[in-house]
Amino acid sequence: MNEIAIRDRLVEHGRILFQSPKQQLIQFTKVLEPDLLLNDLTAHPHAFVLACVMDRQIRAEKAWSIPYGISERLGDFSIVALAQLSREKVKDLMARPEPLHRFVETMSSLFYAAVQRIARPVCWQCCSHLGRETL
Repeated sequence: MNEIAIRDRLVEHGRILFQSPKQQLIQFTKVLEPDLLLNDLTAHPHAFVLACVMDRQIRAEKAWSIPYGISERLGDFSIVALAQLSREKVKDLMARPEPLHRFVETMSSLFYAAVQRIARPVCWQCCSHLGRETL
């Protein structure tokens, strides 16, 4: 089989997968509320990314529940609300009333840094050398 035939088969397989029915809810935590937040890629795509960041040296289900825990403690999970939090406020949200992660200091700092990076506007002019148009 040559490269073109392989390419064509892969493209066709991708098309079939893309058009196939999707699983209703991916269960990251096996708890409905956190899983709903993590699956809401339209309104809260940052929840998935932040859960990935939190997945360090604790059970995956617990790590993937942290965005929901923060949302419950804060009362909001919009990226705008999260970006307005100070590093100390994130640490406080992560630590109280009971710690969401065993490494509160380190992981709250990573959570804060990830939020700031996600919320930072993209400068398309900086990427113009990559062939993207300037907005």
